[in-house]
Amino acid sequence: MPLRAVIFMRFYGGGIVLEKTWQMFKRGSENLLDLWPVKAIMSGLSALWCYLFGGSEAIIFAALVFVALDTITKWAAITKRWLLDHGTTEADITFTGYICGFWYAWAPGYLSSRELRQKWGEKLFTYLVLIIAAGVVDKLPEINLFGLPVNRSITGGIYTCILLTELFSLAENFEEMGSKRMAQFKQLLCTISNKATGGNFSVTFRKGDKHIINNVWINQFIISVNYFF
Repeated sequence: MPLRAVIFMRFYGGGIVLEKTWQMFKRGSENLLDLWPVKAIMSGLSALWCYLFGGSEAIIFAALVFVALDTITKWAAITKRWLLDHGTTEADITFTGYICGFWYAWAPGYLSSRELRQKWGEKLFTYLVLIIAAGVVDKLPEINLFGLPVNRSITGGIYTCILLTELFSLAENFEEMGSKRMAQFKQLLCTISNKATGGNFSVTFRKGDKHIINNVWINQFIISVNYFF
């Protein structure tokens, strides 16, 4: 093969890899933008805390724990869906049923679905990029402001964004498993974000669960938010 053809193939192949990598990161970062006003505020507060007192290592440790819990609860939610689809009533689903059903739920459209594997891979890849970026910032020459290092505050803010993304994902998993309070919590955050930014954040309900946002305290708080904004 001519040398020019070899060089072309290498550059062309490298371009395809870069394009696929970028698309993978782009799709994986979509979850990071969910309820971004809440994440921006909390990450800013976390960055301020880390700037004053440190503690970014504890935040990334908590985020990794949440990643593990998110995986377990997502598996449980899909297992419950498999059990319901195969004739088990919600009242009959027990802890033992989850364990037994887990092995049967590794089927197309459930735990072994291509979409689930793809989303999981994209999410982990995005987190890895952010963690590497945070590590690079932490290793850069120290930037001091009023005698305190700024680097660790930036690192803490990045880690907090990951932690909150996993926290909201956990809330969605528990809602899929039948927790009404998790859906109420997400609805509250959506309402605050929409009023503060004029956005259109929303909660995806399970079929037939549109009525679950009926907690008196939640409704009164949402009314207050609507009034002040």
